[in-house]
Amino acid sequence: MTKKRADTPRDRERYAIVWLPEAEHFLLNLNPQKDVADRVLMKLIKKLEYLEQFGRYLERPHAAKLAGYEGVYELRVEDESGWYRLFYGFGPMDGTGATQVALLHGVIKHEANPPLTEYQRAETRLREWKKSPGMPTR
Repeated sequence: MTKKRADTPRDRERYAIVWLPEAEHFLLNLNPQKDVADRVLMKLIKKLEYLEQFGRYLERPHAAKLAGYEGVYELRVEDESGWYRLFYGFGPMDGTGATQVALLHGVIKHEANPPLTEYQRAETRLREWKKSPGMPTR
């Protein structure tokens, strides 16, 4: 007789990606070199699939919670052209019962950490999105 695995919250939760305009702009303008942009885009798409599948349970090296910034996480992509970060946060459930994941905006790191204003902007954008259900999304 095989033992059935226990049902965990992770197994029951569903996630839906919500694109805010700045995140979409970041993705569409990754790099002027088409081969680099295509390569990074493929890596980001894979990470977004992980995010949609695992949500809050996605951890390093794929994602990380930003300490000191309430509710803000970053999707992490490493490439020879730089380190790409796409900031996101969790919102309420949508009409289908899936937890919404708002993609806020992104940055490219070439050496040091991005300026703190980038993290603050992500935190502000998440707060505004949660307050305004009519905020433009894709």
